[in-house]
Amino acid sequence: MNSVTSLKKGLALVLSAIALVVLSACGGNVSAPAKAPSTSLGQGFLLTVKVSPQDLKAALEQKFGGKAIAWQPSAGFAILQLSNQAAAQLKSSGVSLQDVTLEANQPVQSPELQAQGSSAWAGGWNAWAGGWNAWAGGWSAWAGGINAWAGGSTYPAELPANNRAAWLQIGLYQAHALSRNFGAGVKVAVIDTGIDLNHPIFQGHLTPSNEWYDFIGDDGYPQDITGGKFSGHGTAVAGLILQVAPQATILPIRVLNSDGGGDIATVVSAISYAISDGAQIINLSVGANTDSNSLHTISAYAKQMGVYIVASAGNDGKKDGITAPARYSWSDDTKGYTFGIGSVDANDMLSSFSNYGSALYATAPGEKLFSSFPGNQVANATGTSFAAPLVTGALALAYSELTNPADNARLQTFLWSSLDFSINQKNANKTTNVQRLNVANLIRSLPGFTLPTQIKPGVYNLVNTNSGKCLDVAGNSTANGGNVDISTCNGSTNQKWLIETVGNNYKLTSVNSSKVLEVSGGSTKPGANIQQWNYWGGLNQQWLIQPNGSNYQLVSPNSNLCLDVYNFGTNDGTNVQQWSCTGSGAQQWQLLALF
Repeated sequence: MNSVTSLKKGLALVLSAIALVVLSACGGNVSAPAKAPSTSLGQGFLLTVKVSPQDLKAALEQKFGGKAIAWQPSAGFAILQLSNQAAAQLKSSGVSLQDVTLEANQPVQSPELQAQGSSAWAGGWNAWAGGWNAWAGGWSAWAGGINAWAGGSTYPAELPANNRAAWLQIGLYQAHALSRNFGAGVKVAVIDTGIDLNHPIFQGHLTPSNEWYDFIGDDGYPQDITGGKFSGHGTAVAGLILQVAPQATILPIRVLNSDGGGDIATVVSAISYAISDGAQIINLSVGANTDSNSLHTISAYAKQMGVYIVASAGNDGKKDGITAPARYSWSDDTKGYTFGIGSVDANDMLSSFSNYGSALYATAPGEKLFSSFPGNQVANATGTSFAAPLVTGALALAYSELTNPADNARLQTFLWSSLDFSINQKNANKTTNVQRLNVANLIRSLPGFTLPTQIKPGVYNLVNTNSGKCLDVAGNSTANGGNVDISTCNGSTNQKWLIETVGNNYKLTSVNSSKVLEVSGGSTKPGANIQQWNYWGGLNQQWLIQPNGSNYQLVSPNSNLCLDVYNFGTNDGTNVQQWSCTGSGAQQWQLLALF
């Protein structure tokens, strides 16, 4: 007896509580997905039934008078959308059914804290340091980190340099210094308001257009429509993912209109579609305020298929108010593959608007993040919607670094072990479950990880490739504040530097004075002077040493600016400063080992 027949002969019809379900924008080739029979959002009911591979979709749809929006017979289930009339007929038919769950599909209006567009892109993306690909091509291509992408000193550094504090908070600069693949080969489905398909940030970073889908317009053009209060939501979400994993590929799927309206049926359909289309990660800055059997079922199916779902926790500021599917982080059939993400501020305090509680998986910065916005603009975005894509991007970044496919299923283990649990104590008066994303730790935790720089502790000369001269403490000084310049290499101790690791970074100590190389005054501005000072552990006294061809560049993690010889100088005594990374010879250094 097949499952359709068994449905006729079962014991009871199980009705879920038909409560108001509020969805909020919280924060390959596949066949076109089924369009729900209702003509407006939120109409009808959702019916989850058990099926077998022998069952026929058309027969099941005819039996229940609905449309299959998720048809997964190999996994043993289907989800149908029924009109109000079909649901009423089913309930009054007197037919006894087994393994069926019926729940209301409600229209919704999102209470999300949304992004607001601001400044333009300063002449279009191609004005920004050679375009997106100049940054996204990996470390050797963008040669200097975020500021090289943002145009260095020539163009406004609105994005992503304005996120510097957040990137320092989650260790993104270090993670990019350690990454080889930058998310390449990872397909990330963004289920949201759609995206601005013409925005320069997405050029070369979208799936083929025949894979896109718009469940609101029932077509293949998921454009983020302007004019509504939630215009730009999905564009900002996708832009943040690409800032973290710049070589990832975005699959745009629209399930919310420009006013934030959507329903469970479209979200379930979209998740099913994304899985069928081969997405490895799904970003769902969308959630239901009450539980949903259909959302839970499709989330469990994602785990069966090895697909990760990153979902925003919601913005009601409520304990145990985490929205679905974010609340499924620790459910037996979804844990390890569904991650509910809350928001913290710049001081690692739980954001006042963020939902929290035992169902939360982790947090990420979610306040005043700059990202893409429709019409070649940037936006300042706040909400758990915008914390979630930082985790999505981190997963994509890590996923691309894994070389053994068996490790793909262990990504949650690596993510969990890399989180910063130290912030739980400072939030203890409210909750102790706010562990925060640390992308550098995640990359370092991956199997087989090795430092790409391969800089061994020891004594080095640092020779500037433009001038052929050595980094030098001026006048053989041993005093705090001694100026650093370049001079003809002569073997003196004031040109010898002990390089040692400090956490994810390095410190450089003058062999002559036992003082470290630092950016004067902790400045984050281009042109700030470089000096020596007693080591006290500040980020302005630490450096990222990053390969650039056969040479290296030194980047201050405090400012994300490069160690630079002033004005390309080649004379003895030319001053050394920090400057926006450009990949020029003035910022390239040979490390000559002296040990």
